[in-house]
Amino acid sequence: MPKNEFSELDYKPEKKRGCLLPALIITAVVVSTVVLIVIIGIRKETPNGITENRQEEQHEEPAPEITENAGEKELVDQEEEKVEETEAVPPDHDQLEDDIYKWLTLRVDDPEVIMVHTSELDDVKSFLERYSLEEDNIIVYRIESTEDQFATAVFGLPYSEWSIRAVFIWRDGKWNYLREEALR
Repeated sequence: MPKNEFSELDYKPEKKRGCLLPALIITAVVVSTVVLIVIIGIRKETPNGITENRQEEQHEEPAPEITENAGEKELVDQEEEKVEETEAVPPDHDQLEDDIYKWLTLRVDDPEVIMVHTSELDDVKSFLERYSLEEDNIIVYRIESTEDQFATAVFGLPYSEWSIRAVFIWRDGKWNYLREEALR
């Protein structure tokens, strides 16, 4: 027998690598991914069949006002929630100045306070003929904005720097004081 010949006893067949294990791993990964996507989709689904993302697009709420004090921010957020809970009665902007005047009278503790719009300061001569800065308790005001349920007004003494900015909220058929900040 020649040296290079092999006998059947020397022959060892190569092991066949099974493709079953890698196929099972790939299948498990694909199935897990699909199940995860379905679960996330179900959690976002609401009872009426609209996803949360679509609801947010349909009903965008105004961003809460950013304040220096976190407590004030919470107060604004709470007041906005109360507005949403109450019936939506449209704000009466014609009533704004009357309600602000009532608040100002209580704020300065003077029933004789005179609330004057900034437009009256344009004609100095006429203003000084009409009012006495020494005798009259004059507070000058300006409505800065009226957005939805909120109104912002600035108050100060005539011919001086503004002193406060107050925010009012429309609730229960009248404008109610919400908060104020000192102006520098």
